[in-house]
Amino acid sequence: MTALTSSDETHAIARVAGPPVPQMPWDGKLGPYRPADPLPISDKIALHRASDTDLDPITFEILSTKLWNINEEHADTIQRVSGSLIVVECYDFNTSITTELGESVLFAPYIQYFGGAAEYIVKYTLENRGDSPGIEPGDVFICNDALIAGSHAMDVGIYAPVFVDGEIFCWVFNAAHVRDTGGTAPGGFVLDGTDVYSDAPMLRAVKVADRNGIRADIEDTFMRFSRVPHLLALELRSQIVGVNRARLRIEETVAQYTAATVKATMNKLIDDAEQSIAARLRQVPDGRWTDVIHAGGAVPGDRTVHKIVLTVEKRGDELFFDNHGTDPEIGTINCGFGQWRSAIGCALVQLLAYDHRFCVAGALRRAHFDSYQGTITTISRDASFSSLHGAIVTISQAERILAKMLFPDPELRRSVGASSALSSAGYIIHFGLDQYGQQFATGVLDASAGGVGAFSFRDGIDQGGTTFWPKSEISDVETAEQAFPYLYLYRKAARNAGHGKYRGGNGIAFALAGHQTPLQLYTIINAAPGLPTQGGLFGGHWSSTTQFHGVAASDVEARFAAGELPATSGEIRSLAGDHADLRAKEINRSFSGSDVVEATLFGGGGYGDPLEREPAAVAGDVRDGLVRADLAESVYGVVLTDAGEADSHATSALRDARRAARLADGVKPDANRDDRSAATSVRLGEQLGAAFADDEVVYCCSACDSVLAPIDQNYKTFAVRIDSQLTDIDDQVFSDPALDTDAHVVYSMYACPSCGVALDNEIRIEGDAPVWDMRPDLASLTAAIHAAQAG
Repeated sequence: MTALTSSDETHAIARVAGPPVPQMPWDGKLGPYRPADPLPISDKIALHRASDTDLDPITFEILSTKLWNINEEHADTIQRVSGSLIVVECYDFNTSITTELGESVLFAPYIQYFGGAAEYIVKYTLENRGDSPGIEPGDVFICNDALIAGSHAMDVGIYAPVFVDGEIFCWVFNAAHVRDTGGTAPGGFVLDGTDVYSDAPMLRAVKVADRNGIRADIEDTFMRFSRVPHLLALELRSQIVGVNRARLRIEETVAQYTAATVKATMNKLIDDAEQSIAARLRQVPDGRWTDVIHAGGAVPGDRTVHKIVLTVEKRGDELFFDNHGTDPEIGTINCGFGQWRSAIGCALVQLLAYDHRFCVAGALRRAHFDSYQGTITTISRDASFSSLHGAIVTISQAERILAKMLFPDPELRRSVGASSALSSAGYIIHFGLDQYGQQFATGVLDASAGGVGAFSFRDGIDQGGTTFWPKSEISDVETAEQAFPYLYLYRKAARNAGHGKYRGGNGIAFALAGHQTPLQLYTIINAAPGLPTQGGLFGGHWSSTTQFHGVAASDVEARFAAGELPATSGEIRSLAGDHADLRAKEINRSFSGSDVVEATLFGGGGYGDPLEREPAAVAGDVRDGLVRADLAESVYGVVLTDAGEADSHATSALRDARRAARLADGVKPDANRDDRSAATSVRLGEQLGAAFADDEVVYCCSACDSVLAPIDQNYKTFAVRIDSQLTDIDDQVFSDPALDTDAHVVYSMYACPSCGVALDNEIRIEGDAPVWDMRPDLASLTAAIHAAQAG
């Protein structure tokens, strides 16, 4: 592993790999925070541990529902007070009840990557604040430091202990994105930052309130850095009143049902989730799975590709995650160890604890984490992290590798799917003077209405949002226009889904024009458009991440005066003015009344070979305007009649020809083709199976029963590889990677060398070996095959 030096070169924009960074103590001060076990706690702190051993089922159901409702009341209280569209309209926040040691008992259905972070923040507070300033009844703390577990400085964590008889019974926690906490960029996204010293200031487990109310010294210090202190003060109060409301409700519940009974309910919620997850893990074979994402545009002008690697090893009912192979931290795309762990927890809850009230503690008890400091997904003390990229990419990666791990079990298979919206950062941040002459800074969160990826049994959901944000919304156009100085020229469904046997959900598109202010700027936060992160699954095509287009000094106001409203992408592109396709990081672009910005955001990834899609479904998509007519034939191999119906005979012939072309034109494997056949016993993917062939465990093609490779080899190196570009699929949706990087980026499909069915797709750098994405454990897989053959 290579990482950054500690010399002055680490502060240059173009960071390069160097000698390994010394691995500092995991104390949250010199290095990332990882709590010791047992946690060292001051003798001044007493923790409530007493728990009933005979909790009856009816009481458990009553209390578990009551705790859920308390947590939702906590969330509702924040929304009623906040005054921020980011929280009130878009739900960019969440609330949690944790144990006395910080484990999240349940989480509300908003942004989930705050869940695992709550545990580390509480534990850091217990470990470091017990003696000074102390932890007392009525205290409220604030923390927004990624070195501990925060996501970025604008996601402010507010949390409070709940005391019972002088002991800490539990904690109530919330985190919410606030509009501006300072830093060199309004809104806090410091895209040209090279280290943490450019980011917004952070508070590290600071007591912001006590039984006497908000501490004026801390509030004054926190407000000092913000461009909108009056708004930040209201947001801070909303979060404090939220934890105070939740604390009061828990105290009332304890008084009614006894502390031991409520604690038993909390413990059972975690235990039930953990046991359910353990049982589900035992249903699938052991092995090791890896995913690689190539990130570009870490800072403005960056043309280097940065590798983000996530691996999980499953042993029985435990999971072991590592980030080995991930490139050194760079720019602002990094995340801390605690947030990396929390991001993985999002995926675990979604895929393995979907029926356990978002109990991330139960999931994280079955998971273990190992990472290198000084990397994109485990920052050193000095790294910047404001753009959220590392954390959000990790969620998508974890979903993809867990999907492949869980796929062999028919029950768990129904939970897996391709990448959904927000697999990376993709926002517009705008700031300046609003229509009332006041400073403002905010973001457009329409990205949360992107497409949900396709599932193993059905299409994704158009504008369905993303998996880590179950209860997400976007602001009404009129509400946003009332609050901020811009106009929506249009907002509509995009046509950017990933193609496959099951199609991903389409994303969203919109265009904005500045309005009623002489001074407004905007910044683009994006991954490199030519290196999308919206992965497909098992031969399903990747989809577009985000595409932004700007028009400076346009004639849009003259169009308005003439009674015209540019309301399509074509009409935006026909405006007079200075046009530019915007790259990953664009800073401080003018957003006056003559300036326009257009966005097409996040289609869901596809699932399975597009040539396997039902022809009638393709015809229906074209008829409904969900897929362009020209793609029916070029991508899906479906021939449409003049009436718009699928011609079954012509389609069958065209698809046969397309598969034959894959075999004829693709890169042949180095190994000799195995002429044996074996019927799939255990499915490892949509068209990838495992079976015995002459008493040897092998990969086989489920479509044609041909043997592909020995099970201890990377099946991709035995497949036919078809190299292309995503622009070959659709140059209206995808961007040429050459615009973002000097590396030669290849979109590779791996197909069965016998029948040509697609097995998987990946984005790779030319010269790199195919990602070895699955390595089943031989003994475990052999047992699964025997069990399948036995019925």
